[in-house]
Amino acid sequence: MMKGRNVVLIVLGALLLFNGGRWFLAYQAQQELKEDTLSYLTEQGYDTENDIEDITVVNVGRDGVVYSAVVNFTDEPEVDYFYAYRPNTKEITKIDEEDHRTNK
Repeated sequence: MMKGRNVVLIVLGALLLFNGGRWFLAYQAQQELKEDTLSYLTEQGYDTENDIEDITVVNVGRDGVVYSAVVNFTDEPEVDYFYAYRPNTKEITKIDEEDHRTNK
């Protein structure tokens, strides 16, 4: 009885470690995108303290994880602007609405 219980505990522990690691890596990727987007907007002349009302990171991938930063500016709080890394780079770019439609 004790051996079966130990096996179950080991399997549960391994699953918790695996999922915790995945969550941590996803969180790091989201934070990096958020910071890189804020840096990009600063380079573009925005005052990130006053011009940005909100910035969140969402998964826009259909078959996998593809993160995009959604930015709302104080002068247009109802409009969502999407920013993401260019494919295979760490370069931030604004995703145009037309680009969004063609990716569907």
